[in-house]
Amino acid sequence: MGNSPSREAVCFGIELELTGIPHNVGVSPSKYLDYKRAGFRNLQSRMEKLGVKTIMDPVKSNGKFTKYPENYDQWNLQQDSSIKLGDEYAAISIEAVSRKFFVPDKDWMREIESFWQAFDEVFEQEKDNESCGSHVHVRPGGQGYDMEGLRSIAYAVVVYEKHVLEFLPEERRNHHYCQPNTEVSPKLKRIFRRGRSKASYDDLKDQIYDIDTPEELCTFMQGDQDGNRRVLWNFDNVCSGRIGTVEFRGGPVLHTPDRTIHWILFAVGFILLATQEDKLSTGNFSYVEPGTPLFRQRASELWARIRDCTGRRITQKWSLPYTYEAMNGHGSSSAAISDSEPDESEPEKSEPDESEPDESEPEESEPDDSEPDDAAHSYSDESD
Repeated sequence: MGNSPSREAVCFGIELELTGIPHNVGVSPSKYLDYKRAGFRNLQSRMEKLGVKTIMDPVKSNGKFTKYPENYDQWNLQQDSSIKLGDEYAAISIEAVSRKFFVPDKDWMREIESFWQAFDEVFEQEKDNESCGSHVHVRPGGQGYDMEGLRSIAYAVVVYEKHVLEFLPEERRNHHYCQPNTEVSPKLKRIFRRGRSKASYDDLKDQIYDIDTPEELCTFMQGDQDGNRRVLWNFDNVCSGRIGTVEFRGGPVLHTPDRTIHWILFAVGFILLATQEDKLSTGNFSYVEPGTPLFRQRASELWARIRDCTGRRITQKWSLPYTYEAMNGHGSSSAAISDSEPDESEPEKSEPDESEPDESEPEESEPDDSEPDDAAHSYSDESD
């Protein structure tokens, strides 16, 4: 499918929003800026010692300061004013932006593990800060998305929205910085103003088929008002002159390499599956009420296909948890870190019956208020 992602050409990166108390920085928290800077420097130094190229406060080739690197060829540690700190004065906020990773690059999982080793050696993590999150950016590794691929992804984002929300931890399901696209986009709200029906799905298909440019698709999926990048799936970066990624903004705050790798696999796997299945051309959808047995069945089938896709096309070493309940914290904790296939006592994964329509449903769906100096060179133009 044109320039749609493939195993040989998938590029991705992750942004991790974190808070922690630095160990042994030699500076009093009363001198907060020096104290924070020392924590950043210690993390950078430790990552470098582990073989992970890392910068802080990158400067562009023209000498102008920017919080974003130009080429994403190394990790970047930066401040993020959208992260809210609690009463613990000694804590600092940090956003760690990974370098670009490519499939079949085998080093990305090692680098994720090395980052967390360094972070845990330098900081005592603060847990459960709901102002933190994680964002995964995905694009083809060659010339970028073609319109066929973007249309397929957009359609999948809408029709699977309720199921994806089910996969998320509860605190991310309608978070201010990752709102469901159907609850933000004026055009999507208009399509579903009378609810879900065959007519609304047909209208959705017709309108997506009529989209000719990435800019039109971005406006269709999230509107064109300032702040509309704060959606579950952000298409702003596919517009001309930007970095060409679709950004998944629904990831929770992360604390371990296992969970970080799982959320990367989910975001990349969803986009790979959307372009592979191309349900815009091949599928017919009917609404299934959330909470019903059929909805849960469809969610499990979608999860199984994403999981299978990641295993076949991204990595054989790691796999997603066997169930989405384990992924969002409602299932067994041991299942959430399992790399192996389920034993024979577990049910086999359901395969979609291509002869029947998939009855998945479409979905319903600051604070860094300053704009970056050069948003076109950022993984995301705005933090969580």
